Amino acid sequence: MEQAIVLLNSLSFLCFGISLVILVARIVGKRLRWETGIFMLLICCIFIFVNLSNILEHLGLTDTLDYYEDYAELLVPLLFIGFLNSERLHTDIDRRKRNEEQLDAMVKERDELLKEIHHRVKNNLQIVLSIINLQRRRTNVDAQTDQILSATESRVFSMAAVHEVIYRFQDHRRIPAEEYTRAIVNRVSRNHPSGQSGAVRILIQIGPEVSLRLEKAVSFGLLVNELISRAFRYAFPGQQSGEVSLQLSMTEGHVTLEVRDDGEALEGRLEPENDLALSHTLIANLIQQLEGTSGVSCDGGNRIVVRFPA
Repeated sequence: MEQAIVLLNSLSFLCFGISLVILVARIVGKRLRWETGIFMLLICCIFIFVNLSNILEHLGLTDTLDYYEDYAELLVPLLFIGFLNSERLHTDIDRRKRNEEQLDAMVKERDELLKEIHHRVKNNLQIVLSIINLQRRRTNVDAQTDQILSATESRVFSMAAVHEVIYRFQDHRRIPAEEYTRAIVNRVSRNHPSGQSGAVRILIQIGPEVSLRLEKAVSFGLLVNELISRAFRYAFPGQQSGEVSLQLSMTEGHVTLEVRDDGEALEGRLEPENDLALSHTLIANLIQQLEGTSGVSCDGGNRIVVRFPA
């Protein structure tokens, strides 16, 4: 009987010893999480200790280890509970990691799709610009029609400029206003004789902190285009020289746009059917879209200040 007990414990000792070696190899090879491996190693060591205690006791060599055998066996349920909790914790972590990877992939796909949409919108607007430009060059149009086409071209360009900036920036929620504002102002200047000759100077001052949400960026671009175009076309008729300044800043979540010129006053020139009246109506509608307020003065030129939430 004693020999049978020794044999069974010896076989168990051998099995747990082999398991111990395999666990160590898997932990070192990083094929098993070290936290889970530690719990399994401790359980194996306890069973090896119990088998060794039984072998020594039944061979009549010593029963000293038998005093600690009960204590060691009490640790097995605790370690097994720790092992199960460790597995459950890592399963939850793995599941969350997979979910985060899926969400990241979805966000990346959405961003790529948005970029592609803005890129296509910009390209389509560029096609419209090219068509308008071809109409101006290939058709014998009078000065008034050419002016109307030029104004339409500038308005389309202001929308295309916004989508160009959106396409190149990662954050579509906040769009830096400086780049496309300068692009719009410079294009208006180049399209007007006074701007081409340098008779009318452009001063631009834009705070680097100014950024706009997508739903307001297009309206803002159209507003800037309309204000600068109006100054060139009506405040400086012909080749009259002067200066147009644009200041843009943001404080306490509100954007302040100020456009000033030292040309002829526009007050009292808003006849119902002329282009200036149309421009004035567009400006009022755009300010309303931006949920903003405006103040106008014509002392020594023209000055308009628009303030709206960013």
